[in-house]
Amino acid sequence: MAVRAERNALRSGDLGLLTYISSLCDRIEKEEQKMIVQEIELQSADYFEATGRLEMCDECEWHWIGFYFWIDGRGRVFDRIEKDSQEDFEEMERKREELRGLRWELYEIKTKELLDQIQKALKQEDFETALSKRNELHALSDAWNDKANDVWREIDEILEPEMERERERERACWEAGRDNCQIDWDEFDIRRRLMEMEMREDNYNKRKDFYLNYFRGYNKREFFFEQKEWEKRLVQTFRTGGERCDNDEDDDNDGDTDCADSKCQGQRCGYTTIEVMPYDPLQ
Repeated sequence: MAVRAERNALRSGDLGLLTYISSLCDRIEKEEQKMIVQEIELQSADYFEATGRLEMCDECEWHWIGFYFWIDGRGRVFDRIEKDSQEDFEEMERKREELRGLRWELYEIKTKELLDQIQKALKQEDFETALSKRNELHALSDAWNDKANDVWREIDEILEPEMERERERERACWEAGRDNCQIDWDEFDIRRRLMEMEMREDNYNKRKDFYLNYFRGYNKREFFFEQKEWEKRLVQTFRTGGERCDNDEDDDNDGDTDCADSKCQGQRCGYTTIEVMPYDPLQ
């Protein structure tokens, strides 16, 4: 989120906003992560060779898989074709947005179709078509990566009914005038994180199996390399003190009670009953 906000500020040209967002972020070095790489022989002839590169990150927190290929050949024609096929960033983003939200089965079907079309074009030495399909595959692969990792909505659909029951129980407890009604939402956060990791891992393994099965039988060489990942995170300051946020009292005697106290930012502060009066235009 922090990186996305910073990127949007950069695109807008608002240097003030960019400086502000960057000041809220902390650049954190994460541990090195091992990547699995397969270089795959797609097609070869007397004057060209097409090589694919399949990259898979088993150890990344945000699992991803990427496939790319290039053509090594002699003659200026290959330089011109490669130059003409370069992706436009805005067009790439547009295609990626169009492909988001597909069903999982459609990602598999469309990916296989594009890989088959690339192979067919290479066999026919139709390099323009092959490189054009490569760009489409790049957009589709990015969208599929997002699909495999953006699991929060699915998790919310699973947990929301139970969380709503807990909210109702908590509300009834407060309305009955009892103490210690606040729900321990940390338990739900822990469950959410565990589900997130498990679902991402499962989605990654399904994609990995898809690509490995597709390229089974191809001549390839496999190797590993490590990359160092950096991450920008929003820095949040947590305040601590003697203020309890749900008892309608000024516990630390600073003049502010419950949610009015800055120490209670982001915390649940209990419930209250309000009376809604019908609007009377004559009064």
